Amino acid sequence: MSEKTKKILKISAASFLGVCLGLFVIFMFYVFEGLPPLDALENPKPILASKVYSSDGEIIGQYFIENRIETNLDSLPKCVVDALISAEDRKFFDHWGVDLDRFIKAAIKNILAGRLKEGASTITQQLAKNLYNLKNQKETKFEAFVRKVREWITAVQIERNFTKKEILELYLNVSFFGRNSYGIEVASLTYFNKRARHLQPHEAALLIGILKSPRNYDPIRYPERALSRRNLILKSMYTEGFLSEE
Repeated sequence: MSEKTKKILKISAASFLGVCLGLFVIFMFYVFEGLPPLDALENPKPILASKVYSSDGEIIGQYFIENRIETNLDSLPKCVVDALISAEDRKFFDHWGVDLDRFIKAAIKNILAGRLKEGASTITQQLAKNLYNLKNQKETKFEAFVRKVREWITAVQIERNFTKKEILELYLNVSFFGRNSYGIEVASLTYFNKRARHLQPHEAALLIGILKSPRNYDPIRYPERALSRRNLILKSMYTEGFLSEE
């Protein structure tokens, strides 16, 4: 190979790397431009329902954009968190917002299947998506990829700013459970007519099961699907040691 050819190849390689670097910088600028501002990450404010009380202290009505009643994690039975961890993120207490092992395994399965068959979002990533409305209704594949990158970055920031307990509490208060119910407290009232602190393991498993798809696992519209999903979560809770065989 002549010196002239070598020189041309070096220039071509340098140009190619320069173009790739430039495209990467532009892409990352686009990604960061769509991230929530820092103060929103440090002080998230879920939309709560406004309650109207009678003179004797009884609630007589609510006004809301999102029907949500905030609840404290300490007031919830352990089975709610156990069901959530078992169903959505078994390594929640061990990762820093992103579960790389789970992501790589899901990516391989999706590539082999030729379609999006399995997700790999952690609870923190799901919180980022729900809390800051990172997902659009009709996404292209490129938009879905950009959203995932934004979820990763935001999830890491959330993990830096909040304890695991605070993340779980935010997640359970923000998540949509279908039938105009936002948060575990309203979901419990909607489906079981009881406060969330009184939920039993099978009820907690049913509610957590809805989160995968509030439309497809609606226990009123699709009771068999919801029951199957609930049983799967109960089995997972048993496998993880949260429930006895009995």
